[in-house]
Amino acid sequence: MEAKSRQEALAQLGKMKLRPLRLQEQGAVGTPGGHEAAGGLRVEQPMTEAQIISFTEELGDLLDAGLQLEGALKMMEQRSEASVLKAVAQSLRNQVREGTSLSRALRTASASFSDLYCNLVAAGEVSGALGAILQRQVLYLKKLSDLKSRVIQALIYPMFVSGAGILLMVLFVVVLVPQLETLFNKSPETIPLVTRILLGTSYFLVHYGWLVAASLALAGLGFWQWIQKPAGRIWWDQARMKIPVAGAVLEASFY
Repeated sequence: MEAKSRQEALAQLGKMKLRPLRLQEQGAVGTPGGHEAAGGLRVEQPMTEAQIISFTEELGDLLDAGLQLEGALKMMEQRSEASVLKAVAQSLRNQVREGTSLSRALRTASASFSDLYCNLVAAGEVSGALGAILQRQVLYLKKLSDLKSRVIQALIYPMFVSGAGILLMVLFVVVLVPQLETLFNKSPETIPLVTRILLGTSYFLVHYGWLVAASLALAGLGFWQWIQKPAGRIWWDQARMKIPVAGAVLEASFY
């Protein structure tokens, strides 16, 4: 289609009673290539899980109530109290008004919307059941959020017990064992091998504990930098997927 501007192209499509899923500018006629225009700015501030659920639920309710997509987004823009939700709604409305599909606008507006989320929205647009798809998204996101919270709550106690146990062990080796070393040295009997190992470990931690802490910090920093690379990220994601219970939650959040 040839038009002087996006608005003129939209007007022509409107007269033909057509609603574009995507409007792409190709430049002047006969000019190869072109660029795809985005009708809104990207919102860099990430959305929380609760905000995504609230946004999806409200948009689905408005569409089910009979509002058009642009009108629903405008109402959400006016009603949203959170600045990030207001900015996302404004970005989406600007893009939709210029002819961009909602699924594509979501990818442009915020990185908080996953590929699965955007693909389901695209399916809803094609099938004409966008409101129903959004409501199903809400149910899925709520179930996933509830599962995550239950897993976290279930892991808090074991992590607390493990942390307390490690702390007590360090205090025992670093504080108590050195005080008992004098008694062992005065004993005429031969000190058992296990006790000698314990005394040696205590001596090393007391005098070279800073070296252990520094080594662990450097190792942690190196590991963090490694998993930022593609190969390290793949290995780390695969390892996390194998964690009992938590791995299933991570997999559900991705797929």
